[in-house]
Amino acid sequence: LLSYGCMIGALKKKKLLPQLRKPKLEEVKGLLDFTGPLLAITLTRLAGFLAMQKSAIKLGVTHLATYQLCLNVVIFFLLFGEPLSQLSQTKLPALLKREEDGKDKEIGVQVAATFKSILVLAVYAAIGVGGVAFGSVAFGSGLFSSDVAVQSLARSASPAVFMSVFSAVMAVAVDGA
Repeated sequence: LLSYGCMIGALKKKKLLPQLRKPKLEEVKGLLDFTGPLLAITLTRLAGFLAMQKSAIKLGVTHLATYQLCLNVVIFFLLFGEPLSQLSQTKLPALLKREEDGKDKEIGVQVAATFKSILVLAVYAAIGVGGVAFGSVAFGSGLFSSDVAVQSLARSASPAVFMSVFSAVMAVAVDGA
């Protein structure tokens, strides 16, 4: 809250704070056009997480603890894939716009080279980040749980953690494109 207050104060001081008003209908429609697909994706992910958690609950406390440990590790390491999505979202549209405008004859080569670079980076990042996630679950589960059964189950789940992180980092990189 303190940070929020400081930001509001700085905006007021520089006279950049906009006046609050009720949004117009066309503004709301524009926002919904943008957020509608994101809402669908978010709700689908939430439903998937809930279904997985319900399944883990049915297996017992040890399995639920292992699921929570592995899921938290996966979610933490997924954050490292976001810069690849942002890279795709910032570099490729500018190149594609130039191609549509006919401003550059060799733009197709630049698009292919940029996409190739992003994919190569994504593969290396996915292997590296997935490997660290694998290692943290396989060898560091004792840092998260003192229960030997949870640690054993976590070690057996570490290949699935690697594949989850690997595929998610790749998907995020391509999703940005």
